Amino acid sequence: MNLRDTTQENSTLWSVDAIESIDFIQKANIETFKDTVLGLIGNAYDATKIYVLWGCVNTGSGSTYTISAGAVFYGGGVNGPEIYTTPAVSFTASGTAVGTITR
Repeated sequence: MNLRDTTQENSTLWSVDAIESIDFIQKANIETFKDTVLGLIGNAYDATKIYVLWGCVNTGSGSTYTISAGAVFYGGGVNGPEIYTTPAVSFTASGTAVGTITR
């Protein structure tokens, strides 16, 4: 896990590194959430599958889709497994509906 040692910093002694970029915090959060979800999925994890974490429920019928907002976990991205939030959507499909993950 990304961890910063701050034991030597106090009100009179600090370094420029103490004012870190948001990138460090983002990477630490992404790593923590990724590892948590992987732990919950366990040995059944497959990087080619999309796992619905919450929401993404279709309440439409037939060829009309009304899908609620939610979040999914997908491991086939460029940066490895990631959590993606999904907006609510409504549409009519002429065939099978297929979702696409984009950044």
